[in-house]
Amino acid sequence: MNQISPLAYVHPEAKLGDNNIIGPFCYIDRDVEIGDNNVMQNSVTIHVGARIGSNNEFFPGASISTKPQDLKFRGEETTCVVGDNNSIRENVTISRGTASKGKTVVGSNNLLMENMHVGHDCVLGSGLIIGNSTKLAGEVVIDDNAILSGCVLVHQFCHIGGYVMVQGGSRSPMDIPPYIIAGRDPLKYCGLNIVGLRRRGFSKEQIDLIHNTYRLLYNTGNSCRCKQPMKLFEPYRKGILELLKTIIGNLLMIVSPMRKETNPVRRVGYNSINRLVWQSLHYFNTISIVNRYISNSFHISPYISFFIVLQFVVLFVSPLPHNN
Repeated sequence: MNQISPLAYVHPEAKLGDNNIIGPFCYIDRDVEIGDNNVMQNSVTIHVGARIGSNNEFFPGASISTKPQDLKFRGEETTCVVGDNNSIRENVTISRGTASKGKTVVGSNNLLMENMHVGHDCVLGSGLIIGNSTKLAGEVVIDDNAILSGCVLVHQFCHIGGYVMVQGGSRSPMDIPPYIIAGRDPLKYCGLNIVGLRRRGFSKEQIDLIHNTYRLLYNTGNSCRCKQPMKLFEPYRKGILELLKTIIGNLLMIVSPMRKETNPVRRVGYNSINRLVWQSLHYFNTISIVNRYISNSFHISPYISFFIVLQFVVLFVSPLPHNN
């Protein structure tokens, strides 16, 4: 038997399973189907077109199957499908689909943390952990067992692979291949999610195969980064080719590799103007030191010593004339 608070509203056309708990100030609209053993704490709103499985828990302020935030939406009949055993925390909003795909899908065994948003026509797999205030735009696809930290922004139409870890506060304007750690701004490939793969039961051989695949994918295109000859990949050739099809088969544009930049001089050197300014400051500093040494050693005016140093700079730094 369902336990429905007298302060809640359930539309007569809504279809409810058994043993559901519906708290005060909940609102369940028409054309809604709810399975068994769901818990809806106070102030949960279930809109038109929701299809909810069993054993889910909805926390206060959650709004499921809301009207899509899409100007092309014309009121067509679409749905929002939520699987089983999900924990949907406070103020989570999940939009229903549009004419593009017809439905928004959230799998099973997911944890959607407080204040996150799932846009229209998104397809979320199972076993996901999505952090506080993360926002998914329309038609985003996230594969199973991915982890998105807090305040991640995902652009529309992006595809995020399974078993990834996305750094908090990241912005994802492109696809993210599976099994990796992605972070920084702009978003970069930051290595393999080895800890996550081990926790999910991947063997050492499987992790080695994935590691070698990403070395092939990211490193071999840049000769200065590739330190291992291609023959090292030969024992893994068949598995790598199959895995590469899985990684990039459905992806449009994937994140680029992280560039090592530990030396601040090298970092500013990527811009020619910054490099010119840096070198000018370096030369001026050197001239000042030499000028002070000459002035103190020979007991002459700093202006005279500066003139002498400047003559030497002009003499030795200026290019020699070329013979035609």
